[in-house]
Amino acid sequence: MKQLIADRQKIKELEQTKQKLETSEKEIARINKELQENKSANLEEIAEKYNAEIKILVAIDHFESGYVKHILKDYAGAIIDYTIAIKSDPDYAYNNRDVTYQKLGEYNTVIADYTTTIRLDPDLAMAYMNRGIAKEKAGLSYCSDYKRA
Repeated sequence: MKQLIADRQKIKELEQTKQKLETSEKEIARINKELQENKSANLEEIAEKYNAEIKILVAIDHFESGYVKHILKDYAGAIIDYTIAIKSDPDYAYNNRDVTYQKLGEYNTVIADYTTTIRLDPDLAMAYMNRGIAKEKAGLSYCSDYKRA
């Protein structure tokens, strides 16, 4: 009889251990899933940052190349490089592309680009001044831009 009671106690302990094991296995599976999700999220975040940095580097490279071409009076080449820089990172090269378009006398394009420059940085007085110059040369009303500058 003592043996039967002892066996039943052991069975009960084994069942409790089995339940704890099952609970632990579920918790381990949950943690592993969470770790995997975090690992994927971190990889995506790292890839996003990497791609953003690459875009900036491409913009800088083409900005510098455009600047050199502008100095060498290769205005068409400069515009191409500045346009690539702008597509890579819109914060780059609008102002320089505008100056290059002015050299070519393409004042409507200059006005459109300076309008974009102003939208990106409304406090950039030089953009208002240069847009006013382009408007004046194109025969358009320009006083408001000069006043704003």
